[in-house]
Amino acid sequence: MELEKTFFQYNQAWRGGVIEIKEAAYMKARKVKFDRNSAYFTAGALYLNTFSHMEIYETEFTFN
Repeated sequence: MELEKTFFQYNQAWRGGVIEIKEAAYMKARKVKFDRNSAYFTAGALYLNTFSHMEIYETEFTFN
């Protein structure tokens, strides 16, 4: 998955408030903003599972 110039705000989930990256998955984010996202169980904005890979550039996380 690739995200660019995207804004996520006030999302809620059980695990990974915005995105849960499954096993052996890949995600690239550039100029993305995560603001006030939460999870009931674990991981405020993002949750990466085993063997996952993520590249994050010019991205902002606030109050997650």
